[in-house]
Amino acid sequence: MQSEACVFKGILRRVLHWGAVVLCAAVPAFGQGTGASAPAQTETDEYTRYELLPPESASFAIRYEVTATTAGAKFYFNPIRKGSVASGESVIDVMTGQPLRFEVVGGEEAVKDPLMKGEDASVDYIKVYLARPVPPEGQARLLIVKTYKDAKSYFREGDVIVFQRSLSIPRNSVVLPAGYELVACNIPSQVLAEPDGRIAISFMNGGGGEAPLVVKAKPGAQTGAAAAPRAPGSAKSWEAPFEGETEQERLAERAHQDREIVYFLQQPETHAFRLYHDYTESRPSADKYFNVVRSGSKASDPSAYVLDTGEKLATIK
Repeated sequence: MQSEACVFKGILRRVLHWGAVVLCAAVPAFGQGTGASAPAQTETDEYTRYELLPPESASFAIRYEVTATTAGAKFYFNPIRKGSVASGESVIDVMTGQPLRFEVVGGEEAVKDPLMKGEDASVDYIKVYLARPVPPEGQARLLIVKTYKDAKSYFREGDVIVFQRSLSIPRNSVVLPAGYELVACNIPSQVLAEPDGRIAISFMNGGGGEAPLVVKAKPGAQTGAAAAPRAPGSAKSWEAPFEGETEQERLAERAHQDREIVYFLQQPETHAFRLYHDYTESRPSADKYFNVVRSGSKASDPSAYVLDTGEKLATIK
């Protein structure tokens, strides 16, 4: 049986598409007088990339990807961890790539916002002004860039550098300075070479609590052109009896995901399931997305939405 494909046309920034049935629930925006208390801030898809700067600086650059999910929210608050001195902050609206307005506010000011009721008032926050209110059943993707100086998290032990930090979000990576090689890591991680030759340690924290990460490295790695890895190939390997992954797939960073699929099983006698596929399109100028229907399956009632705006997209099967 040949695979089918559903084509979704429109502005493909962040797309949520359903097979079989679309589940929609109207969520009132703030201030519509529902009588219920305002919802708390929620988020998903958190990923943090720490790039360690020269050891003597005790500093590391942070790229924090996060998706705000509280329907109707106009702001997003990102805490500044105690003991860290933040600088060089900027915030990007991922849908458009445009910078967003933000300000640093004290905790006592932040908790006045209904989104932050009950949150820690003893820390400062980056208050982000979203490009648009989070749509019902939608999301707002953000990239928050900043640099932290924190001598308790990043320091030397002789000729070894140590990055020691409890990380609570589910997906993280740490990039070593150029010329350093990994000598110890206390959490099972994927170790990869960056295009410029630096070493990256990437892991997923599935425990629900904080992961007490300790990474140690020392000088000795190559630098410059000699350190750059060979680009992974796109040819598929053959591992009997099935076709295997490409090098690009096998060596991609596992923690930095751009899609999520959830299956809703129907009654067993129907042999059917509903699903949604949350996918991020990042190719410049792309104006359509093909969602492949696996051989042996038959899709019905496809629909798609741009999660950033709530806009419904045209679909062709």
